Amino acid sequence: DKEEIIQFLNYLPDKITLYRGLIIPKGEKSINKKKLGVHWSLDEYFVKNMFEYDTFKIGSEREDYNLLVITAVFNKSDIDYDGTLDKRLIKDTGFFWDELTGEMIQNDSDDIKQHPYSHEDEILVNPNSNPKIIKIEKIKL
Repeated sequence: DKEEIIQFLNYLPDKITLYRGLIIPKGEKSINKKKLGVHWSLDEYFVKNMFEYDTFKIGSEREDYNLLVITAVFNKSDIDYDGTLDKRLIKDTGFFWDELTGEMIQNDSDDIKQHPYSHEDEILVNPNSNPKIIKIEKIKL
């Protein structure tokens, strides 16, 4: 429900802790902290365990990558309200691209009422945000 999402976003605290998972080749020594992406989550468990979902599996090259889980604090003003609202609303019919899982999802019935893969916890931030990074944790895949 659009009004519930708007109310939820309006009641977020001024400082909000979000989590982001990045898949990087094992040989890479650093990441660009200015370009961490706009798709973040309120759900730390989901980000740390996203490879439990079939759509996140890398395949036979899995041992060549690490998952970095970034914990960062954003200002409420960093949130992309329109993007977050659009992301959390389910499209009525047809196909839509899921940026978090990298797959096309089809909604051809009235059965899909909430986004799969914990999108109710997803927050989009403005691309020029400069969060305070709390920690970067490397998780072996």
